[in-house]
Amino acid sequence: LNFPRYGTPSRKGTNPVIYYYSYNSGLQNQSVIYYHKDSLESERQLLIDPNTLSDDGTTSLKGYYFSEDGKYLCYGLSKAG
Repeated sequence: LNFPRYGTPSRKGTNPVIYYYSYNSGLQNQSVIYYHKDSLESERQLLIDPNTLSDDGTTSLKGYYFSEDGKYLCYGLSKAG
């Protein structure tokens, strides 16, 4: 699928508030996770890019969860898909 795809933004935390979502340029094997601090209009920052976790780009995120305060991220990885 060679077109950009965005996941629905989610919000966590209170101070600071973070908004996070998945994004795939259409040319990536795996979607990456970006976040914005305080507002969706603030600068987008890369949180985790699973495409960099293996040479062939087949390691993917299999679920991720932020703590309620938005300070910690728990995630699983799946190798080879």
